[in-house]
Amino acid sequence: MKIRIDIRGVEEIQAFLKALPYGVVKVALPAIAEWMIGTPQRGLMHYQAYKYITRKRAYGQTFSSDKQRRYVMAMIREGRIDPGYPHRTGRTQRAWTMKVTNNGYRVNIKNKEKGAYYTRHDTRQARLNALAGWVKVREVISNNMAGAFRHARAAVRAYLKKGR
Repeated sequence: MKIRIDIRGVEEIQAFLKALPYGVVKVALPAIAEWMIGTPQRGLMHYQAYKYITRKRAYGQTFSSDKQRRYVMAMIREGRIDPGYPHRTGRTQRAWTMKVTNNGYRVNIKNKEKGAYYTRHDTRQARLNALAGWVKVREVISNNMAGAFRHARAAVRAYLKKGR
């Protein structure tokens, strides 16, 4: 599973890019994407603070079957499962990538990790992650719009100052 962001539907970004001269769009687009991907403190790379949510609260039942319950209890006894403690690897956080195509006039932001699908996807986010406070992709983009525009303007100014 992979998560892909398409900014075709984001009117603010389209309006911003239309206001720019055609040649500098290929400088502004990667800058916007870079800001949206962000850092561990903001943007898509930002992990929400850990919050323990029970499966019963999220899905209405703790286990799907008695076999699953026995398996989970055996794994807890062995120490392979440690409920209530975050075991985050950071793989999903580091997997956000940007690829510039179409001669610089298109940028794709992708994450090929399964974790991004379950934690960030706009329509397929897991209920457990939604209750834990994970912000969806659309919300991350709208929350980081002003910073992305500032970053893009700075990149365009630096590009023009450099003299291409």
